[in-house]
Amino acid sequence: KETQTPVDASALASIAALSTALADKFVVSPKEGWIETVNTYMVVSLSSANRKSAVFNRFISPISDFEKTEMERTKSTIFKSKIKRKMKESRLATLEAQYSKKGDPENLEEATKIAEELAEEEEIIAPRYITADSTPEKIADLMFQHNEHMAILSSEGAEAFEIIAGRYSNKPNLDIYLKAYSADYTSIDRLNRPSIVLQKPRLTIGLFVQPSVIQELPIGFSNRGLTQRFLYALPASLLGYRH
Repeated sequence: KETQTPVDASALASIAALSTALADKFVVSPKEGWIETVNTYMVVSLSSANRKSAVFNRFISPISDFEKTEMERTKSTIFKSKIKRKMKESRLATLEAQYSKKGDPENLEEATKIAEELAEEEEIIAPRYITADSTPEKIADLMFQHNEHMAILSSEGAEAFEIIAGRYSNKPNLDIYLKAYSADYTSIDRLNRPSIVLQKPRLTIGLFVQPSVIQELPIGFSNRGLTQRFLYALPASLLGYRH
């Protein structure tokens, strides 16, 4: 009533918001041996001037606000951690140089200890829960850094489909979107990049788009089963019928 928008828009936006908050906390088991994740893919199709942003922001702002709060809370800790790590790396380089010249076993022992500490320390990074304009490789990287869960949420979701279709690579790359829907094991190995291994990746997608975006989805999306993973809402516009 407040936004004078179709109920479908609010319904699916709420599903996307809940999926973002709960996908790494719960699974559903209708019966023994049957387990489903609760991350969802959804898309709402509405033409211009139907207040897509008003609905989208109402549901997503609690998550984006929480993300901002967490970034501020961890800023000092992350800064101190980076300084500490940098100092250890500098000390390690000095010890390595000294050992290569004199072969002092004490230098080797200290260098080994510092190297082990660096290997065991987990890098502290700013918490992220939402992305919008990210390549498939970056999405996998974000999931690797954040408990194997990430959400692609956008009130102008055309760019998300364009990226999936190969905006930056000239060819579609659907693997992470297909596997992260059902939490399938995923490993990515590339030259000159660290390997990424995801045991149970879970991706949430919530997009508001223009009707033309749905009409122009590549046939390859359907052939690979991507379009079948989405919940769709194509409500009638209320333009001209608002109170």
